[in-house]
Amino acid sequence: MNQPDLKFTFYRSGAFVYIGLLLITLTGYWPVSSGLFALKNDDIVYFLPYRYNIVESIRNGQFPLWSPYIYMGLPVSGDMQSGAWNPLVWILGLTGRYTLTTLHIELLAYIYLGGIGMFKLMATCGFNRIVCWTIAVAYMFSGFILDSGQILCWITCAGILPFTYLYFIRLLQLPTHSLAVKFAISIAFLFVGGYPFFFIANTYFLSFAFLVFFLRSAQTKGFTYSLIHLRYLLMSVALVILLSAAPLLSFIDLLPHYSRGQTLSLSKAMDHSYALFSSISLLFPLSVTKTHPYFFQNGEISRNMYIGVLLLPFVITAVLQLKRTWWILVLVLTLLSFAISLGHLLPFRKWAYWYVPFMDSFRHPANFRLFVITGLLSLAGKGLQEYITSPGYTGRKYLSSGFAVLLIITMVLTVYFFPFKERWLTGDVSPTPQALKMVFDKISFRQAVSIGALVQVPFVLIAIYFIQRKKVYLLCLTSLLNVIVISQPQQFYSIVGKNPASEINRYLREQPAGFPKPALSHPVWFPDEEKVFLYDYKESLKSFFNKKVAVNTGIDNPTVLHGYSRFINDSSLMAMTRNYPFIFFADSIGVLSDPNNREQSQNKIGLQSIIATGKFNPSISLLAFKPAAIKISVQTALGSTLVILQNNLPGWKAYIGNKPVRIETVNYTFMAVEVPAGRHIITLHYRPDWFLPGLLVSSTGVLICIMLLSTRPLRYFGFPGVVRTKVP
Repeated sequence: MNQPDLKFTFYRSGAFVYIGLLLITLTGYWPVSSGLFALKNDDIVYFLPYRYNIVESIRNGQFPLWSPYIYMGLPVSGDMQSGAWNPLVWILGLTGRYTLTTLHIELLAYIYLGGIGMFKLMATCGFNRIVCWTIAVAYMFSGFILDSGQILCWITCAGILPFTYLYFIRLLQLPTHSLAVKFAISIAFLFVGGYPFFFIANTYFLSFAFLVFFLRSAQTKGFTYSLIHLRYLLMSVALVILLSAAPLLSFIDLLPHYSRGQTLSLSKAMDHSYALFSSISLLFPLSVTKTHPYFFQNGEISRNMYIGVLLLPFVITAVLQLKRTWWILVLVLTLLSFAISLGHLLPFRKWAYWYVPFMDSFRHPANFRLFVITGLLSLAGKGLQEYITSPGYTGRKYLSSGFAVLLIITMVLTVYFFPFKERWLTGDVSPTPQALKMVFDKISFRQAVSIGALVQVPFVLIAIYFIQRKKVYLLCLTSLLNVIVISQPQQFYSIVGKNPASEINRYLREQPAGFPKPALSHPVWFPDEEKVFLYDYKESLKSFFNKKVAVNTGIDNPTVLHGYSRFINDSSLMAMTRNYPFIFFADSIGVLSDPNNREQSQNKIGLQSIIATGKFNPSISLLAFKPAAIKISVQTALGSTLVILQNNLPGWKAYIGNKPVRIETVNYTFMAVEVPAGRHIITLHYRPDWFLPGLLVSSTGVLICIMLLSTRPLRYFGFPGVVRTKVP
């Protein structure tokens, strides 16, 4: 009897796919995985401190509802992008402190997941494994991921999005309880872990796709057939609602209290649209990282749409040969996404703003690029699959011409933008990673085009050679290498900063464990906004890590409460607060002299009251301090107002002894409690009304998912026009 070839079996196994994509992720994104460079921009000033505080709560047995250190107290569970409800953040939190290395791991994990999801999605479409490899790697190094590596929640969505399509298609192929659960989990993860825009846009696209499927299958296979699929889809919707109940309630609870949660103006909604000329990134992705006075009026995170230069002819041949409804639908949604991404250049974004619910709440129309890239890569996979498997494929005759045209366009653009009069390699050119980054940071747009041409032209010539010799697998390998190689210089610009991660990690590990009690013998900390403590890391951000309650005037994050914004914009009040400790008795209370305030005209103290003076008082002692709970012992001869320098939100509750008391808002945003004469124990805790019911509903959803995943499929239903394949 013949023995199986174990080596060949391994190469065909799922383990080889998982290990291979992991190695490609780690080596292809070596500036991140090596720790030689730290991530930059939003990853550093927003996602790192929020996740650090969330994980510190988890590691100390506290649910991450509140952080007392971020802008004088913030309900991090209500920030849609904080990661408080992200299961991967919780898993990483169980392994130790959340450091910059942890942030790097999380970013790479989403890129890796995106590759796996794209591989499985292409396999579900019936594509050859080499096609699946090519498309998966192209997705992992696509323009959107390279542009958005500095915004972690966007990369989270890029990692999860292919799984939503994967399980959606499989659910239509074979509607079972387990697939309904997997589809629901992927959608819920997209909602709780990512940027809300992607969840909303993706929901519209999937709903439209299912409507097309429902009508078409009802026409061809009967209404009963369509209703069965509808039942399973509604099961998924119900599970998404259950799983997302607690996060959704927390988001809704915070929305009225910060500006980013409000409806945007039309002009704001057009911010960071995709510039049409940015399509040069399809050939030269590095060029769009540079400033150009005419072409690039959008932000640097809104320009790149690279999918692999060698895949472009296969997209065109696939489009020319489209006949089946579902692939036509992919093309239509891809074109629609591209049209909306252009913002004010076409009316589609304006129509979406006026007529589509929730589309008036988001900026960055260029984020539709992620759907464009996913569609283009799917079409490229179809074209490549047809080229490999169909000897009589009519698109073959177009390929050589397509690559020749591609080569001509590349050469023409290279000559047109060649920097004949510009100097190269100015400054430090020592052979170190940091010097290499500085070189790519300083090059001009024209130089970036020239560097791109030096990489792309040889790859296109090699591809033409393999097309002529019909070396299919070598052609796919060349395309795979192309996207990895061309991505390297852009990573230095758009993903990592110029400094190593080790310094920030060392600082984070030096911070105290647990939650030290704030000292009441001196004022709260006002960090120096101008001073820098770690390279380009603002001094004010120290308070997010060193567990000192501090007044931060530098606003780098979206979830800043309305009251806190008013407080830091009142210079006289800020000056007085520099004398106040974390907790103090007010010497006097006066109404703010603001003629525009309705509350003042009605003589209401509450929201518009101001503490005139306050200082350390030995009769106040802090008995216990946790992120969402404060216990205070006070003694006063007369009734007094006790002020706690934490933002006041409806979820806070106060008790004197066991008696609930009202919390007033003073100094625009802080908490105050009226204390009668005598010795008292005052307890405050943050426990919003939604918390326990929401947690109960979400926990019920998790249990239902576990139960359904353990059941066997009830019955088999085929899906016309999609080839079923075994996938890892």
